Amino acid sequence: MQCISLPLVKKIINNIKNILGDKSPDYLIVQHMEPDHSANIHEFAIAYPDATIVATDRAFVMMNKFFGTDYADHRIVVKDGDTLSLGKHNLTFCLAPMVHWPEVMMTYDATDK
Repeated sequence: MQCISLPLVKKIINNIKNILGDKSPDYLIVQHMEPDHSANIHEFAIAYPDATIVATDRAFVMMNKFFGTDYADHRIVVKDGDTLSLGKHNLTFCLAPMVHWPEVMMTYDATDK
């Protein structure tokens, strides 16, 4: 699935690389799988193969349908109320199905409120 033009995708990935320099993101948190928001998860995963993708089980099912993979080797499946510590920041995941799409979740950062 490619909802954004390839030159724009490359520009987005290059912008991320320019900001991060030699660093690599640890995580990609997927809030929902609406194609115009998520179409380039796979491009991100190719550019950053060590990044862990965080999403709901329903989102990973959709990724498998969209991209032919559910990233089983580098993913975290979260449920309502699960938390993820990023050091200074602590994230809590809140499921909100059908607020926008069936697998929507929201993320609350307890540090910054």
